[in-house]
Formats: sequence, C-alpha cells, structure tokens
Amino acid sequence: MSTPPLDILLVNVVQRDGGFLVSRRRDLSMKRVEPLGLEALAAWLRTHGRRCGILDEALDPEAVRALARGAPAGVGSLGFYCNDGNRDAVCAILRALRLAGAQLPLLVGGPGTQQPRPYLEAGARYAVQGEGERSLVELLEHLEGRRERASLRGVAWLEGDRLEVAPPQEAIVPLDTLPWPDRGHASADAYFDRWLPVGRRPFASVLASRGCPQRCAFCSSPRHWGGRVRVRSVEDTVAELEALARDRGVRFVSFKDDIFGLDPAWLAAFCARLERASLDLRWMCNFSPLSARPDPEATMAAMARAGCAAFKVGLQAVDPGVLRGIQRDPRDPERVAALVAAAQRHGILAAVEFIFGLPGSSHASADAIEAWVRRVRPDLVGFYSLSQLSGSDIGDRVAGGEPLGGLSPAEARRRAQRASRRFYGHPRHSLRLLARIARRNPAWFLGTLQAVPAIMERVGLRS
Repeated sequence: MSTPPLDILLVNVVQRDGGFLVSRRRDLSMKRVEPLGLEALAAWLRTHGRRCGILDEALDPEAVRALARGAPAGVGSLGFYCNDGNRDAVCAILRALRLAGAQLPLLVGGPGTQQPRPYLEAGARYAVQGEGERSLVELLEHLEGRRERASLRGVAWLEGDRLEVAPPQEAIVPLDTLPWPDRGHASADAYFDRWLPVGRRPFASVLASRGCPQRCAFCSSPRHWGGRVRVRSVEDTVAELEALARDRGVRFVSFKDDIFGLDPAWLAAFCARLERASLDLRWMCNFSPLSARPDPEATMAAMARAGCAAFKVGLQAVDPGVLRGIQRDPRDPERVAALVAAAQRHGILAAVEFIFGLPGSSHASADAIEAWVRRVRPDLVGFYSLSQLSGSDIGDRVAGGEPLGGLSPAEARRRAQRASRRFYGHPRHSLRLLARIARRNPAWFLGTLQAVPAIMERVGLRS
C-alpha cells in the first residue's frame, strides 16, 4: 500500500552556531533537543485535517542532507524551523533546493523570522512570524488557492525586492484548546540532555506557558510571542505529564517555558496536584525569583515534593549598571542567591547563567560575576558570551549601527572561558558536584563516558 502524500513536511535543522558557548561545537552525543515547536504545529495541523510529518536532523542527518539534492516525493510543501543559530544552514538548504529546481513551496517559521529577509532571499516563499499554528493553516489554504493572500495574518513575503508583512496573527486563547504535541515521529528515548546531571531517560520537553513578562534587552522572546503571557491550566499540564509517563514511559521532563510558574498560586497548585499524582517523574524548569515569592523556602519545599530535580536561572550579570542597561532589576543577584540556598537545602540542583559582553560590561563587572559565584556556590554555572539575537533590542541596535560598548566579543569569550575553567576546575566544587551525582543519579556517568572530551571543552578545561 502506498503512503498517502503529505501536505507539509516540517524540518528541524540542528543549530550550528555555538558562538555564545564556551565551546563553539555542539555535541549531539550530549544533548538532543526535542523539536517541541514542530511537534505542536504537527498536532494542530492534524486536528485540522492536514497530513504532515517531522524530519529531525538530529535523528536523521542523511535525510536532511538529501534535501540539498532535491525535494522528497509525495510532499506538498516544506516548512523549516529557524533561529539565529541555524539561519546559515537553513538558508543553504533553501538555496540548494531552488538550484535543484524544486517547485514546491518552501516555508520558514520560528524566532529567526523576526528578520525574514535572509530566508526569503534564499528561496523561501513565505516566513511565518510569531505563533505559527493558525498562520500555517491559513497559509496552506492560500497555497491551495482557497484563501486570498490579503486575508493572511502573521506571515511575510517578498514582492520583488520589497518586504511585505501581514498584520499579526491573533493569539490562541486559552492554551488548553491546543492539542498536546505530536511526538509520534520519534521513539520515547530519542531525546536527552546529558549536560543536566540529574536527568533521566526517557526524556521529554513540555511547555506550560507561552511568553515572558520581562523585556530583557538581549532576548527576542517578548517580540516573538507578542508581549503577552498565556498559561495552561494546572489540570491540562499535569494530564499531559501523566500521559507521557503512562504512554511513553517518560521519567524526566524539561519545561521549556521562558519562566516557569510566574504566578505563585498556579505554581503551588501545580506542585500539589503533581505530588498527589505520585508519578515516577522528575523535572526541571527555567525559573525566576519572581516565581518563588513571597516565600522561597516554602516554594522550594513544595517543588521538591513534586519531583523538581533542578532549575536554571538566567541572572546574566551582577553589576547594577549592567543589569539596568538590559532592563533587569539590580536586586536580582541577592534574590537569586537566596533562591540557590533554599534550593540546595531541599535537594534541588541550582544552575545559574551569565552573559559576558553585555552593554556597559567591563573586566570589573566580569570579576564581580566570578566573586558572586564563589560566594553563592551554585551547583552549575553557565558562562556565555553575548549573542546579538534578531528581534532583540540589542540586535536592533547593532543592526542600526549603534555601538554597544562594554567588552568586545573576543574579550567576552575569553572571560567566559576563564570563568568556566576556574569554576569547574576547582577541586572542591568538582568533587562536591561529582559526589552529588553519584548519590542521586549514578547512571549519568555511564551515559557520558564517551563524551568526556566534549564535557571538558564545554567547561573550558580544554580548547
């Protein structure tokens, strides 16, 4: 029996640019990121009667390389997820497809399309901007001749050399009306994050909200989501976790919200409901001191009882002037310090991230970051150099020719490498971390034996 043709094949091209990392190379043996956005699109399309598939380069690199030689048969259109980290790779595939004579519509979507021109000039017919579910359905209808282009929302295209941008798409409210992501393209054990030493497999990614209330100058998320935060209900979120544990055997979930549990009442209800579910499930999230107000100690205790194994906080800087310059609160360093201490008392691994090279930064502000780390002693620390993301305030300033000031990119990278080397190379910290992993998750060592060189490079202990 022949396979029915697909209306669209959604393609995830692995992010190449690791310029913000201590190591510029990405090692897929350490981390495979689930294409959650494409899985959400696939679920929405199928509820609207569309036949679609997902092709993930992390799982099938040869199939993605084959796209450069021509479009696959039985596919109505190709849709590529794009961000600043895979822009060059996606554009190369688009150009190769056009040179190979591909006639099917080529579409792009994701955070990278806030600056759509590179993709359109490379050969994409349309770029979906912002939340993609409704816009993609409408776009497929237009490509089939069943909808006028004037009625499209949330897309951009070229008319000759002129960029045309349709009005923004209406946001989906409430989020509970969204179907859960369609993960049928991959096995339950396909994705993982070995950089997280408390992680287990099978591993899955989940979104409990869309959007972020903060307006950090280095981040493109507020513009991508339209400056609005929407949150799923506790019941719908926990029901998805129960289904993942029951149907796919998932034992660890990474929440991909920009900030998880921003409403303390929602977070308390979520933890209580998940604790009652008694799942063999651990989880981590991106967190903020705002989520733990007014009582970090009680919040950490509730999260620990509900299975939280780790959280990550993007503090980014400790110098008050640098924090104000990126629209962050200068009180955050002490708030995060209190949060880290509370987490560690309750057995939750605390990871904190910093960016070197922000506007107004200096060697003195970099020294202040390292001093804060030595004093607070988080379990994991990520030291990065600044990436100028499309759609961020800093990205716009650089594109407009405005000098940022602060450490140069080369200086920022050297300082990030040195800070990482000092932190992870300190025997007291390294032995404490390794002892904790041995107690809590000894299987991690087996999964990372062959990736020791990648780990050493990532933390700055080798070049």
